[in-house]
Amino acid sequence: MSRPIEILSGQAQDISARSLRPMLWAVSGLYWVGVSLRNCAFHWGMRPVVQASVPTISLGNITTGGTGKTPLTAWVVNQLLGCGQKPAILSRGYGRLSSTDSSDPSRNLPSHNDEYLVLADLCPGVLHLQGVNRCANAQRASGEHGATALVLDDGFQHRQLGRSLDIVLVDATNPWGYGYLLPRGLLRETVSSLKRASFVCITRANLVSPDQLGAIRGLIARYLPEDRIAEVEFQPVGWRMLSGEVQPLASSDEPVLAFCGIGNPQGFRHTLQAAGVEIAELVEFPDHHHYGETDIARLAERADALNCHRLVTTHKDLVKLSPQSQLPEGSLERFELRALAIGPIFRSGERELKQMLQEAVERPVTT
Repeated sequence: MSRPIEILSGQAQDISARSLRPMLWAVSGLYWVGVSLRNCAFHWGMRPVVQASVPTISLGNITTGGTGKTPLTAWVVNQLLGCGQKPAILSRGYGRLSSTDSSDPSRNLPSHNDEYLVLADLCPGVLHLQGVNRCANAQRASGEHGATALVLDDGFQHRQLGRSLDIVLVDATNPWGYGYLLPRGLLRETVSSLKRASFVCITRANLVSPDQLGAIRGLIARYLPEDRIAEVEFQPVGWRMLSGEVQPLASSDEPVLAFCGIGNPQGFRHTLQAAGVEIAELVEFPDHHHYGETDIARLAERADALNCHRLVTTHKDLVKLSPQSQLPEGSLERFELRALAIGPIFRSGERELKQMLQEAVERPVTT
């Protein structure tokens, strides 16, 4: 049976895939109507926008799947810290088991989702509130916790909360979600929605040809000035171990079993290859996957079959395999388990984005 991505991308050409695509396209039409009506309601003031009392910086996508939003969210938070701000992160909390916030460390680890745990590593001590009602959490962050700036994670479609700066990420390896809206493709809304953005970061810009990158920039430039477009790549900065320790990168000819449960597994493959890691096999799980006993047994079986002593994953997956995650005891202890730690490197646009961030936090907020 064809995988969903193979169906959406058009790679799958079996009868079931070819029959399914027109049906998905028809549903995409209904989805487009719904998204258009919702956007019009906000545009014409029929749905209210709540403005927080402090500057709000949003990072988001126009597609589903991974664009590298978490490392760039951490970059923005650390920029705000460097400006003397006290930022707080607001997120929806997909994949978490219950309501949580970083102001209450007594709550159990499983109530935190993967992005929460990664950002806790990358931005230690920064308040992070998760929940559906981000307007209420914005009020809590500024009123109860004294936050002077808010970072809205995955906020481009969350139009109810006003923002001072709207940063949109576009993944160069799959910028337009196969050219269709959900569920026929991966677009959450049409490319023309980029006209609402303040700034666009093209991520994984080093993984496509100059011609492809130029075409992506050209389409974005229909909606934004060129000086509001940045190019970003993600570079390995070390190996993150289960203990939380980050060790320097070291070359090795030993093949690894790689695995991940993220929105863009091929992006992870490319990053590993760019770091010189030889991949014996990449095992893919659904985005935000919670690992259980069956999954661990499957990984151990594949590693044994491939004679791999080292298992490599993403930071988001590693935090769900920590000692507190209550996985079968001893199930992976005989393997060397580590995650590739990455950080954003700006090829262009960094100065302009820093300037816009500075202006956003200095500009008075009108509530």
